[in-house]
Amino acid sequence: GPESVQVESKLIEVDAYVRDIVDALPRGTLVVIASDHGMRRVSDGERRGNHGTLAPEDMLVPIWVLTR
Repeated sequence: GPESVQVESKLIEVDAYVRDIVDALPRGTLVVIASDHGMRRVSDGERRGNHGTLAPEDMLVPIWVLTR
């Protein structure tokens, strides 16, 4: 599910990969990171997540823009 230990662990791992990539780039490099969708709980009592619906929170696509 979206708040599981496995998801948190994978986010930490991916964050380290992104840090390594950005640190290896020359100064002035523009980095844009986008996601295709998020994931949220189906209901309060369930640990599993929903891959996406037409709900506004599912359609929001986070984008990070970094300059180094």
